[in-house]
Amino acid sequence: MKQCALATGPFHGKTYSLYGASAGTDTYFRAVDRLADECVSRWPDPVLLLRELDTVSASKRKLRKLLAARDESSPAGFMVVQAATRLAPYTEGVEAHLRSLPILKRWDRTIAASREQYHRCAVEIELTNRALIGDFQRAGTRIALLPHCLRDLRQQCQAAPHGLDDICMSCSSGCYLNAVSRTLRKHRVTPYIWMRTSLRKLFRQLHSKPGGLGMLGIACIPELAAGMRACRRACVPVIGLPLDANRCARWMGEFHDNSVNLSRLDELLA
Repeated sequence: MKQCALATGPFHGKTYSLYGASAGTDTYFRAVDRLADECVSRWPDPVLLLRELDTVSASKRKLRKLLAARDESSPAGFMVVQAATRLAPYTEGVEAHLRSLPILKRWDRTIAASREQYHRCAVEIELTNRALIGDFQRAGTRIALLPHCLRDLRQQCQAAPHGLDDICMSCSSGCYLNAVSRTLRKHRVTPYIWMRTSLRKLFRQLHSKPGGLGMLGIACIPELAAGMRACRRACVPVIGLPLDANRCARWMGEFHDNSVNLSRLDELLA
């Protein structure tokens, strides 16, 4: 295995960066934790909270209306108003990105997500983790789908097909896919690099396994939230961790070094 240090940030993406103005991403996670804590304090059932957020998830207009009204009496209203201030430092690139989009891409819900939708997705990810972590831990089969953009760009990736999809072959110690895979295996979660398979195919193949299927995802904020939503609708317990920034070719035209908070991953699984 080649000896290279993990790439270090702060990394800034096309629309968001969990670093904000800090040298690390712990400040972001403290902010989203506090916001989720206050949501759960007011409305103690995370499952009902998620259902409430689902009613406004796809509508930029509804989210903007809630923000303009400044009415925090509902879970969605409270989340939108509070997140607009608390999470704003982490989503500063959204408006410039939206202005740069060609007309056809403005219909892509992921690429064209508004700042309010980013904030809603960030809170949704944390509330989903809290609601479903127990079911995930009890699942008989637990797998993780990892983004190939976390590979070490300084080396030729040696990932190879194995079972459901590609797996990391530990060819570089400076690779986040390698570091994440080691952490996952420590917690008895099988890691795959998501290259070819689909969620629907995975659900068909694994949902009937003894003890059921638990899923962990790592992706950029809007894609992770959408994937976790699909898992919830399929009654698959899911947890997730957002990438520190969105820096892959889909967003930036080419791949750039990226990172994920390994300590947060370890805490989530512990």
